[in-house]
Amino acid sequence: MKYCKNCGKELQEKNNFCTLCGTPVSENATTIKPNNVVLETVEDKKKGNVFGIIALILHFGTPFLTSLLSPIMNTIEKSNYSAISGIVASLIGVGYLSSWVIMIVGRVKYPKNVLCKVTMWIFIITAIMEVVGLILIMAFCYITCTNMDFSGCY
Repeated sequence: MKYCKNCGKELQEKNNFCTLCGTPVSENATTIKPNNVVLETVEDKKKGNVFGIIALILHFGTPFLTSLLSPIMNTIEKSNYSAISGIVASLIGVGYLSSWVIMIVGRVKYPKNVLCKVTMWIFIITAIMEVVGLILIMAFCYITCTNMDFSGCY
């Protein structure tokens, strides 16, 4: 019996490529099944995709939800505004943090899932962009505002 060194699938003698991962058999064949290879089943792939999709919806749905709620928040009376805006901000924060938790759980539970890997890298890149943006805003404020108090920059 021969096994694929890349994914561990049992190889047929007639095949030139592994039917699971596509690696050529000539470079790939081994008579010992690799122990450290974890195969992703179709069910695991579906579950991992669900984790990735939910994480992406929560992550990018949070700013979208904020933009949808802005016109509604402008119509609320001043007396109720602070309470309602606090609730909305809390829900948005919970949704955003939940997206990170779901992405991490999906990545840990389904390490071979491509969508979970892509979602992780999207989150990392957006986090870096957010930090860089915050630093740029702080630098701009520091440069443009020589004196600042609660009334604003002057």
